[in-house]
Amino acid sequence: MPQPSPGNGLRGLTERVQVLGGELRAGPADGGFEVWARLPVTAAASASASPGLVA
Repeated sequence: MPQPSPGNGLRGLTERVQVLGGELRAGPADGGFEVWARLPVTAAASASASPGLVA
């Protein structure tokens, strides 16, 4: 079976979240599967956020 390339799946998502100073957790939860991410919000990011996004 070929090895997944960097940046795919949960490992890649975790890496991208960590680069931004956040954390990601994933695993079984209440009979399903949960993905949870926390990212810091900076003044620059808040100012450039799309009006459709809620901080």
